[in-house]
Amino acid sequence: MGAIRMNRISVEEAWSDVAPWLAEAVAHDFDAVSLEYIRSTVFAGTNVLWLVEDDAGEAVGAAVTIFEHLPNGKKVLGILAAGGDGAIRHLDKWERLMDVLDAYGYSEGASELRIVGRAAFKKLFASSGFTHRYTVLGRKIERRN
Repeated sequence: MGAIRMNRISVEEAWSDVAPWLAEAVAHDFDAVSLEYIRSTVFAGTNVLWLVEDDAGEAVGAAVTIFEHLPNGKKVLGILAAGGDGAIRHLDKWERLMDVLDAYGYSEGASELRIVGRAAFKKLFASSGFTHRYTVLGRKIERRN
């Protein structure tokens, strides 16, 4: 199968399985969101939970998407958080999800699919047409003498 957009009933059933993957993604990424924020927006239908399944139909990964409206009027479909078991082993399934997300984003008027995350994503998704376009740096604000 590959990628499945979750509906509200399915989200409730799948949440306990996917929450650890998403929690790990939140812990490793930019600390801009919490797992509770992701949960509440998915359950409210604001953001969408997607499952990545292996050939047997077992969930091996999950991603949550968010639409962003940029000041220049551009609408971007972003991957807010993603994680799973064995991304390299299931790379073809993740690539299929990227194709599904392209179609979904296009149907909703988005002009770009954006992944902002760990450096490994650059290498992992290079064959899916993603190129290095952005570098995100961050530093905690602290008092400096």
